[in-house]
Parts: sequence; structure tokens; C-alpha cells
Amino acid sequence: MPDGAFYVFPSIAGLLGKKAADGTVLENDVDVMNYLLDAGGVATIDGTSYGAPGHLRLSFATSLDLIQDGCSRIKKAALLLS
Repeated sequence: MPDGAFYVFPSIAGLLGKKAADGTVLENDVDVMNYLLDAGGVATIDGTSYGAPGHLRLSFATSLDLIQDGCSRIKKAALLLS
């Protein structure tokens, strides 16, 4: 068992079922991954590809400034959902 890693798998359950401005319903983690790329300019990986549906895989192997910017972009994109 490793002592640590540079990625996390947060749940995106609160975003499932939400609608994007174009009317697209976010039905799964792949939809959320694509939405965050399009609406927020943030690249994530779907959890399904890693056996964790309903989650995203986020890498933290970069600078603190870029991590904070990415988190801010995710928040802004999430707030646009209805």
C-alpha cells in the first residue's frame, strides 16, 4: 500500500442530473468530465475508467497556483448548472 499519491477521486454525485446551459443533462461521470472541459477548461478523468463510477480523477502533480485555478474553474462551472 503506497503512503500517498498525487491524485484524488472526489464524488460528483451532487452534479449528476444537473443541466448545462445548452440543456445537456449530466447523467454520469463521463458527462461531468466533458462538461468541465468545455465549460471550465479543466481536464479531468472519469472515475469509471478506474472502477469508480460517480467520481472524477483529479491530478495534483502541478503547482499550487494551477491547482487553485483549476478548483476555481470547477466551482464556477458547477455554479452554472441548473
